[in-house]
Amino acid sequence: MSAMPQAICSWSGGKDSCLALHLAIEQGFNITTLIAMFEEAGDRSRSHALPESLVRAQAESLGVVLLTPRADWARYEAVFVEDASSRPWSGDRARHIWRY
Repeated sequence: MSAMPQAICSWSGGKDSCLALHLAIEQGFNITTLIAMFEEAGDRSRSHALPESLVRAQAESLGVVLLTPRADWARYEAVFVEDASSRPWSGDRARHIWRY
């Protein structure tokens, strides 16, 4: 039997990203990390303006690592891709980034 493939999950803290996480786990992925984008100079998430403490509590309750890159809306995608690409799982080890 092969090991479960590791994956990261783009996380807004809302129901859609929670469903994507659930579906990924159901399909046999080992989600090790959530990436939640935050305001450049603030402590609120970009998607739902959730406080960082709440998003950290979500990640902690799931037992996964939380990454919190910061960007304005104009650079959101570029910063997300740059941050995900610079991590140890990039390259051959990066199999999937779940976005819903």
